[in-house]
Amino acid sequence: MPLPDEVLRPSVEKLGLEHYQRHVFLCADASDPKCCDRAASLAAWEYLKRRLNELT
Repeated sequence: MPLPDEVLRPSVEKLGLEHYQRHVFLCADASDPKCCDRAASLAAWEYLKRRLNELT
């Protein structure tokens, strides 16, 4: 059985993810939410956008 790194490496390279040091995973406005309710995901997304604008 291949190691996870061997399986994921082609996808990581294709997406250019090897250049990033940090990732933010956000449950954002899913039509069929699985990680949080829609209102919470929209609030989190709006906060993230606002905060990133403040920092740039």
